[in-house]
Amino acid sequence: MKEKKKSHFFKKLVKFTFVCGFFGMLGIFACCFAITNDSALDTDKLTQATSSPLFKILDSNGQKINFISGADANISFDRIPSHTIDAFLTSEDRSFYSHKGIDYKRIAGALVANIKSGKFEQGGSTISQQLIKNTHLSSDKTIERKLKEIKLTKELEKNFSKNKILELYLNTIYFGNGTYGIEEASNFYFSKSASNLTIAESAMLAGIISSPSNNEPAGHFERATKKKELILKNMQKLGKISQKEHQNALNEEIKIKKQSSTNSTQFTKSTINEACRILKINENQLKNKNITIHTNFNQDLSNKIISSISSASSIPSSPNGSQPTIQVIVLDNNSMSVAAYATNSSRNLENIKRQPGSVIKPILVYAPAFESGKNTPSSFVLDEETQFGTYSPKNSGGKYYGWTSIKNSISKSLNVPAVKTLSYVGVDKAKNFANKLGIDFEPEDNHLALALGGFTKGTTVKEIADAYACFANSGQFSSSSFIQKIVGANGKILYSSHSPSSKAMSEETAYMITDCLMDAAKNGTAKKIMSDGIKIASKTGTTNSNKDAWSASYTKDYTVVTWIGNLDSSKLSTNIKGSSYPTMISRDVFKNLYANKTCPEFEIPDGIIFAELSSKELEETKLNLAHSQNESKEHVALFTIENLPDFSIQASQIELSLEVQNAKNKPPKLQIAHKNAEKITIFRENNNKTQKIKEIINPENNFVFEDKTAKNNNLYTYFITAKKGDQSVTSDKIKIRTF
Repeated sequence: MKEKKKSHFFKKLVKFTFVCGFFGMLGIFACCFAITNDSALDTDKLTQATSSPLFKILDSNGQKINFISGADANISFDRIPSHTIDAFLTSEDRSFYSHKGIDYKRIAGALVANIKSGKFEQGGSTISQQLIKNTHLSSDKTIERKLKEIKLTKELEKNFSKNKILELYLNTIYFGNGTYGIEEASNFYFSKSASNLTIAESAMLAGIISSPSNNEPAGHFERATKKKELILKNMQKLGKISQKEHQNALNEEIKIKKQSSTNSTQFTKSTINEACRILKINENQLKNKNITIHTNFNQDLSNKIISSISSASSIPSSPNGSQPTIQVIVLDNNSMSVAAYATNSSRNLENIKRQPGSVIKPILVYAPAFESGKNTPSSFVLDEETQFGTYSPKNSGGKYYGWTSIKNSISKSLNVPAVKTLSYVGVDKAKNFANKLGIDFEPEDNHLALALGGFTKGTTVKEIADAYACFANSGQFSSSSFIQKIVGANGKILYSSHSPSSKAMSEETAYMITDCLMDAAKNGTAKKIMSDGIKIASKTGTTNSNKDAWSASYTKDYTVVTWIGNLDSSKLSTNIKGSSYPTMISRDVFKNLYANKTCPEFEIPDGIIFAELSSKELEETKLNLAHSQNESKEHVALFTIENLPDFSIQASQIELSLEVQNAKNKPPKLQIAHKNAEKITIFRENNNKTQKIKEIINPENNFVFEDKTAKNNNLYTYFITAKKGDQSVTSDKIKIRTF
C-alpha cells in the first residue's frame, strides 16, 4: 500500500515538474518574442555598410574634415584569394561554413568564461553575428541585445549565401587609421589590391580586427607581427596552409606603406575614438551612424604645425639615424577643447605614456607645496648635493646654488630642491594632489624620484596639457575633449560637451605657479618660448639619458604641450633638450595663435600680495638669500595673505592706515586712509577663516566702512590690502570683540 502511494506521488511530481517546465519554456519564448518583436533585418543597412561612412567631422568653422583614405573601395568575393579568406576564418570564425549563423559551442565556451570572470565580457560571436551587430545593433553587452542579434543573424543566414555574408563582412569591417573594408586596408597598408595579398599580408590584416587601434601595422608593427605569426601557426594546424607555405610566410618581409601625416590625422583618430566611447559603439558601428560631430579643430593652425614638425632638416636625427617622433597638442583653455593635435608619426599616439621629466615638478611638487600654505615662491631651499637614503639626485650640469628660492628652483629647473620639497610635502599627499589634475600612478610609484618624472609608465601629452590648463584656469580642473557636440540626422543634439570641472587648488596656488613659470619663460630654461607681447608661462623637461624632451606652456587662452622622443625609447640627439626644439616649436604655435589678436594678462587673485622687501628683511626671514648679494637693495616677493611675514612692509608709492571703532550694538567702523592706492580690499578673520568682505576700486583717500554683516559677541580680526599695479601693501591686523 505504501509503495502504491509513493508511486502515485512520484507520478504527480513528474507531471508537476513537466507542467512547470513547459510553462517555463513558454514564458521564455514569450519573453524572447516580446524583446525581439520589433527587430527586423534591414538590407539597406547592409548595403550602406559597404559605402562611404555616413558620419561627418566638422572643424571650428563648420568645414568637413577629410579623413577617409579611399571611400567606396569594395571588392567582390570571387576576387579575394582563398588564403585570405582562410586567414580571416581562422582568426574570427573557424566554423563559419558549418554553422547556421550561431555557433552554440562557442557561446557555451564564452558563457563559462563569463561565469568564471563574473562579467559579461565574451559573446562567442560568429562573423554573421558581427556583421549584424556592426550594422543593426549597439555594443551593449546585455541579454536583450544578444537575443536581437541571434534573431537577426538567423534572418541574415536565410536571405544571404555564406559567400555573400563574408563579402559584406570583409567590405565593412574596420582596419584602423580610418580604413573600412579589406580593399581599402590593403591599399592603405601595402599599396596593393586585396586580390594580390600574400598569405603573410592576409594574416596581418586578419590580426587587426580584434583591436584595430592596437594591432594596425603602421603604428604597431611588432604587435601586428605577433598576431600575424599566431594566425599563420593556426592556419597550418588547421591544414589551411602547408608547412612550407607557413615557413615562407614567416620569412616574408612585409613592407608597410609609409604614411604621410596630414593636418588632421591624429586629431581625427582621437575624435573617432572619443565618439565611440561617448556613443558606446565600435568603429564599425560608427561608420553607419548618420551623425555630425562638431569639434573646435583649427585647420589652419594644424597645417602650420604639421609643416613645422614634418621638416626633416629642422629636427636633428637620433644617434641610431632615425627621425624622432613629435607630438603637439593645443587646448582652448576656456572651453577645454582640443584645437589642434599633430604628430609626424602614422601611429595613434593618444595613449602613449612617456616619462614626463621636469614638467611634472609644478604638478606634483610645487603646487601641493604652495597649497599647503607653508610655502610660497619666495620660500628658501638649500640647493646642495644631498643623499636621500640610497637616492642621490643631481642637478643638470652638476651646478648647485646654495640657499635659493622655490621660484628660482622652478625657473632653472633644479633637481635637488624639487626632491627636497617633495620630501617635505610627502609622496602620498603629492600624488593625491596630482590625481586631482588627472595624473595617474602605478602602485609601485612611491618614491622621491617621482619629483623628476621617474614614473613606472609615465604620462600622455594630453594628460600633461590638461594639468597645465588647470593653472591657467585658476585652479579649476576638467579633462579636455575633442568633441564639442554630436548631432543626429534630424538635428537633435545627441551629446554636448559639458566637461565637469572641479576645484583642484586655490586661485592663489595656481597664480603662484604661473608667476614662477613666467619667470622660467623670461629668465630660466624656457627662454626660447618668449615672443613679443605674449605673456607665457612655460616649463621644460628632459628625461635621463635624453630619451624624452618636453615643453609645457600656457597663456590665459591656450595651453600648448610639445613632446619629442623615439617610440623605441632610444636616445635623442644631444642637441634636443626640453629647452631647445620642443620650446621653439611651442613658441611658433603661440606666434600663430596670437598673430591677429592681443594676448591677455594673467589675472592676479585678491589673495596674492607683492611685497617689496629690503635685503635686510630678506636675510631676516631667510628668503632667497642668493639675492642678498645683488646690487639691488630691494626685492619684490610674492606671498598669499595667509603666509605674509609678520614684519611691517611698506612701499614708497603707497601709504596705508587702518583704525577700527567698536561700539555696543553698532557695526564696527573701519577708518581707512591711503595714498596712491588703486584698489583696497577689506578682509575679516573669524574662527580661523579669512573672508574678503569688500573691494573698492579707485577709493577716496579717507573713508569709513561699516561692517554691517558682523554679529554680536564675536571675535573679529580686520586688515586691508592696497594695490597699485604689481605693488601691494597690507595693514596691521586689528582684533576686536563685538558686543
